[in-house]
Amino acid sequence: MISIEQITCLNEIGQRPQLEDSIYPAAGKATASDKLFTVCDGVGGENMGEEASRIACEGFAAFFEQNIPARGALTDSYIRAAQSYVLQQMRNYAVKHPEAQKMSTTLALAYLNGNNVSVAWCGDSRIYHLRHGEVVWRSADHSLVGNLVRHGEITEEEARIHPQRNIITRALSASGEPAEIEMHIIRDVQDGDDLMLCTDGVLEQITDKRLRQITLSHANNKRSLFMEYCSDVTKDNFSLYMLKLNSDSSGGAVTGGKKAMIPVLLSIVMLLVLAILFRDPIKRLFKSSEDKHEVVISKKSTQGSGPAKPAEKGSGKPPDDQPHPVQLPNTKGKDTTEQKADTAKELNVSVTGKNIKIKASISKTRKPEKNQTTEKDSTGTDVASPDAPEH
Repeated sequence: MISIEQITCLNEIGQRPQLEDSIYPAAGKATASDKLFTVCDGVGGENMGEEASRIACEGFAAFFEQNIPARGALTDSYIRAAQSYVLQQMRNYAVKHPEAQKMSTTLALAYLNGNNVSVAWCGDSRIYHLRHGEVVWRSADHSLVGNLVRHGEITEEEARIHPQRNIITRALSASGEPAEIEMHIIRDVQDGDDLMLCTDGVLEQITDKRLRQITLSHANNKRSLFMEYCSDVTKDNFSLYMLKLNSDSSGGAVTGGKKAMIPVLLSIVMLLVLAILFRDPIKRLFKSSEDKHEVVISKKSTQGSGPAKPAEKGSGKPPDDQPHPVQLPNTKGKDTTEQKADTAKELNVSVTGKNIKIKASISKTRKPEKNQTTEKDSTGTDVASPDAPEH
């Protein structure tokens, strides 16, 4: 996305009796958020050139405001539609002011839209694209001397002082057939590039060499540098807009842009890599966190019965979830009534260092296995020895 870092503006009368140049936005009104800039040089003197340039600047601004261009470069059809709108405004004015029937004006227009600059011109008002003080591109004048220069008949320096240098071959006019507006798209914009739109009065004193000195200057006020060369010297009106541009190839805000997305994408990639590398350790960590189990063993006790049977196949429980055999407490020495009584006792069994609560339904006693040892907890209840099988 192209943005404006610095704006330099001139709209000066020079040594002419009246100011026939017009600029948009008006002097002192431009901001970094503006997209449209126009510089026009009215033609005609007594034919009201100042009105022609004013109507052109205001007309293009009104058309762009009422018909916001689509994102991207301007098209020829859009510029032709804008031109038709402006010419109609000029004709309407001429109907009310017959003395303005022959008024006309030049045009230099720039529109910043996304990552490019669309420029259009008609007549000898000029547009420059500069980088590090050097001319990257500039418009070709629609003038008599401009044609002579392009055909190699005179040099640029000779054209500057040629007696017919003020004769133009194209202009926006209230009468006659519409002149062709030429267009160019500047797509290669880099940080620090300069874009200048100017009338021919500026070029009386500002050569390419002086333009380079001004653009390379670190002075915050470029206007004063132009005035040093032009003030009290230039015979014609002289007006310009110079914009110092910055370019962010992302494009918007919406987004934050492609450059802004790079750190986010890298973070996502790193998280995916870490997830793959530490997948197994994380699974083991969650598995080991299950440190308590509640196992309910329902057993119909008979004389000499053995440990509880493991879960049958197809029960849906994984092997690790099956209850382990648990030795029942030794009832030797207890009376018959107590042995036969159906009781539910809650035993605390130590298995691999973990306390597991087991509920056992006991109806009869059985003889303990050989080498089985028991001990009593603090309540006097028999519990299995810590030497039980490891989980």
